[in-house]
Amino acid sequence: MFKHIVLFRLKKGARGLSMEENIAELKAMLEGLPEKIADIRFLEVGVDVLGTGHSSHVSLITEFDDDAAFTRYVQHPDHQKVLAFLQGVLEERRVVDYTV
Repeated sequence: MFKHIVLFRLKKGARGLSMEENIAELKAMLEGLPEKIADIRFLEVGVDVLGTGHSSHVSLITEFDDDAAFTRYVQHPDHQKVLAFLQGVLEERRVVDYTV
């Protein structure tokens, strides 16, 4: 199994919207991916509830059968739409990928 975990920090006021609005849109886009991309075996999106200075705003945990399935996910047009959205709102992204 291949795991892909991402932590996102968004820019304040990006796209002229509130942080909450941008977070909600990102969350909805991410949660819609499993019905569009068959290679996703598990997907969970979390939104930070504490808001400390060290917090990321959104987390993404995904699982795939193998790294080939992950590569197909990365190249999928619906994943590319999420990346395009992120270009306008992303302040920082941290990623860890590993096999179990």
